[in-house]
Amino acid sequence: MSWIASTFSAFASLLSPDGSVRFVQLGLVAVGCVAAYCVFFTVRDALLRSRSLLFHIASLLLVTALPIIGFFVYLLVRPARTVKERETDSMLRELLARNAKEAAAQKMTKPPKPAKEQKAPPAAALFASAPITGNADALSNTLP
Repeated sequence: MSWIASTFSAFASLLSPDGSVRFVQLGLVAVGCVAAYCVFFTVRDALLRSRSLLFHIASLLLVTALPIIGFFVYLLVRPARTVKERETDSMLRELLARNAKEAAAQKMTKPPKPAKEQKAPPAAALFASAPITGNADALSNTLP
């Protein structure tokens, strides 16, 4: 526990003893942490969304040159989907197209089957002769 206190006191010694200056210093540290987060997020996101080295470098330069505003500009110009999502969609489309071709080929080779007559379900047969009056007595007379 003493190493935490010594680390905190070492950090506090870097700050100004004046309260207003210390507030500005801590604010700058917070803005720096947010800017560093934006840079790391942008690099990771650009690597996931594109394979273009030029896009990676341009997005990194944009966010480092304009720390907060550049991050929002990057969010506007980045690709909508990741590389993996685009590959998954293209494989799915190929699979669906192949299945559609196979289904069309099977329809051409097989003769159509004659349609079977469907029998009415037993419950429908029970109520087929009941009058539609909303009268519960009329319905109860038709039940066995």
